[in-house]
Amino acid sequence: MTQIKKALGLDRCKIQLTGAAPVAPETVDYFMSINVPLSDIFGMSESCALATACYPGKWKSRTCGTPIPCVSCLGSSHLSHSPFR
Repeated sequence: MTQIKKALGLDRCKIQLTGAAPVAPETVDYFMSINVPLSDIFGMSESCALATACYPGKWKSRTCGTPIPCVSCLGSSHLSHSPFR
């Protein structure tokens, strides 16, 4: 798997982020199989960009994490919605 990571240039990545739309579980599973966890983030221009993140060491599959410092969320049910569940 190290050869695959190196060929893709992923051996130089410190953190891998996904956003904009949910990532298919098969895609997440593939990257996990080569030890490249994808951290989902949530944000939108209306909220001044980034709102939530999965922090290194607190990564959890198929979630967009917790609010970043200085962000307050009234309800979190919309943050964990995924059409793949």
